[in-house]
Amino acid sequence: MIELLVVHSTGGSMKQNFVWHFLISFAVMLITAMLCSILQYHSAYDYFWFIIFSIVSVSGLVFAMVFGIFQSKLQQSLLNTTILLVLLSLYFIVLFYGFIHIKIDWQAISEGKAQLTLLQKFFKSDLSFWLAFLAPFILSFLTYTLKPKSNFS
Repeated sequence: MIELLVVHSTGGSMKQNFVWHFLISFAVMLITAMLCSILQYHSAYDYFWFIIFSIVSVSGLVFAMVFGIFQSKLQQSLLNTTILLVLLSLYFIVLFYGFIHIKIDWQAISEGKAQLTLLQKFFKSDLSFWLAFLAPFILSFLTYTLKPKSNFS
C-alpha cells in the first residue's frame, strides 16, 4: 500500500496529483464523518447523528479540495497527505468522544457555583473543531520548508 502511494506521488501531472490528494483527503474525512456520527448515535441523542455526519462530511469536502490543491502545489507525497489526514481524523474522533462524554453541570455553572475546567472548555469549544483544519496545512508547509532541496546544477 505504501509503495503504491510512493509510486503515484513521484510521477504524473499536477492535475493527476491533485486528484489523488483530493481522493485520499476526502476518503479519510468521509470515514471520519461516519465514525463521529456513529459515536454520536450510540453515545448521545441518536437523532443528531445525521447533523454530525453532514457537518463533518461537508466541511471535509471543502477541506479536501483546498488541501488537495495545497499538497499538489507543494508537490508533497501521497504518504504525507495520508499521514496528516489520519492524524486529523484521530483528533476529530477523540474530540467528538470527549464532547459527548465529558459531563458538565450547567446549572452549577450558571449559578456561579462552579467554573468550567480547561479540559471542559477545550472539548465544548467550537474553535477546537474549526481550528483543527489548519494543523495539516501548517505541518505540510513545515515539512515542505524543512525538506532538503535537490540541486540540478
